[in-house]
Amino acid sequence: MNHDTNVPARPISPDPSRAVDPMLFRDGMRKLASGVALVTTRSDAGPAGLAATAVSSVSFDPPSLLVCVNKSASAHDPIVTEGRFTVNVLSTEHGEVLDAFARSRSRAERFAHADWGSTASGLPSLTTALAVFECSVTQRLEYGTHSIIVGNVVDASNDPGATEPMIYLDRQTRALAVAPS
Repeated sequence: MNHDTNVPARPISPDPSRAVDPMLFRDGMRKLASGVALVTTRSDAGPAGLAATAVSSVSFDPPSLLVCVNKSASAHDPIVTEGRFTVNVLSTEHGEVLDAFARSRSRAERFAHADWGSTASGLPSLTTALAVFECSVTQRLEYGTHSIIVGNVVDASNDPGATEPMIYLDRQTRALAVAPS
């Protein structure tokens, strides 16, 4: 990382022939452990959502986060149209609900699994989630196959007793191993 502000950043080459093989990139990214969340919203057709590992905090002031959503995902357009979404952080107990969200053939049954409630503004929220962040879309950047959606957090809730986040690594969900103190 370049910390010297007097040295210009090296520009990224726009030459597509210099891009890495997408399969090599995919396989490498599978080695990066990530938390698992369900990104949900509502639409005229009802609730919509997807499973996501590309969720990150952006800023603490204002509190904001980003989600990366494939433009072909069924929930992409409802998130963009509604302009609001929730991020529901999953625990190791949420295997069944994750399975419903991870497979497009289960789309009609996604919200039949687990205990779903609503935020104060009516967005779907998983009542047993480790944390729920309700966001208002402030920016969207389209890049390649995905939209990078930045949302200001307008409400949040946390389960103070829950400590077992679901982790995704190498195409499998896992529990976080905590060393004894």
